[in-house]
Amino acid sequence: MKAIHSIALFLSVSTLSLGAIAQPSTSAPLVNESRKAIDVLVELCESAGDSDARFRCLLTQGERLNRAKNLARQRGEQENGGVTFVETEPSMHGPSSESPYTISTPDDQIEYRFTFRMRPRATEDYTQQAEILVTYSTSTRAWDVITVSNEAIAPTPCSYSDEQRNVC
Repeated sequence: MKAIHSIALFLSVSTLSLGAIAQPSTSAPLVNESRKAIDVLVELCESAGDSDARFRCLLTQGERLNRAKNLARQRGEQENGGVTFVETEPSMHGPSSESPYTISTPDDQIEYRFTFRMRPRATEDYTQQAEILVTYSTSTRAWDVITVSNEAIAPTPCSYSDEQRNVC
């Protein structure tokens, strides 16, 4: 039975896409933010009961994070002309842990704050940056999406994620 729990823990870690933690040292700032956010998710599940309940909780938290990322990306795209005109940085399409986000847990809510860049299709430089707050209410199970900022930026070939990793 212990082997199953070990596999389950590994799968939950994979589901949350924690593999991003094992990146080169040049990505330290983003990795530290990912670890903080992941710690928040783990804390949410500590009181879930036995190991099976905690595992289910971690899976649920991973699913919520992914949905929040998608809602944030869709809002950013929508406010900038839609997917026909803009594309978001790659981190908003891949594993959630690679997207630029923070998590907080005020009251009975989970707040996911995403900051990402967009560029006109078929161009190299990002010219727009959005900060989107996605809130999930644990009591009502309702989602709320708020645009905190959506502004033009000086053209840059660097995505927000790359900039945070000091790649650019």
